[in-house]
Amino acid sequence: ANLLMLQAILESKVVPKNSKIIVPALAWATDYSPVVQLGFEPILCDINLNDLSIDLNHFEELCKTEKPSALILVSVLGLVPNMDKILKICSKYGVILIEDNCESLGSRHNNKLLGNFGLMSSFSTYFGHHICTIEGGFITTNNYELYKCLLMIRNHGWDRDLDEKSKKSLRKKWKV
Repeated sequence: ANLLMLQAILESKVVPKNSKIIVPALAWATDYSPVVQLGFEPILCDINLNDLSIDLNHFEELCKTEKPSALILVSVLGLVPNMDKILKICSKYGVILIEDNCESLGSRHNNKLLGNFGLMSSFSTYFGHHICTIEGGFITTNNYELYKCLLMIRNHGWDRDLDEKSKKSLRKKWKV
């Protein structure tokens, strides 16, 4: 799911002002690998020991000095990061928030479920997580263009799950 989110960002041209993406020092291979695999430059951010999320001072310093395009925020063990401060820093520096919420399904910040703060969020259905399908996961977003792009990536570029208007528009654009 994390790979698909970053691929959708590339395909839809929603982001990059540059190719730098912040990844927490405490993360999974599935957070770091897609960044490298797709040609982005990973910037590691220290964590804090209270909620094992990013260290907010280090995050803001990285935003000032590195000017990243995005942050992959990892919420581990059901712990809740300081979302108010993270959103404030992201807004201040124009950093897109992408959430890896694979371990924190059901966790809330100010009565809002984690996974609802970023441009997109990933959830895992690996056998050790809250919802189990042995492997796999899902992505949520409120951005319709990203949603359509994610559908096409999932379908190997086909438009079969898109609405009719989008299908016609793409087929006309690409003359197929």
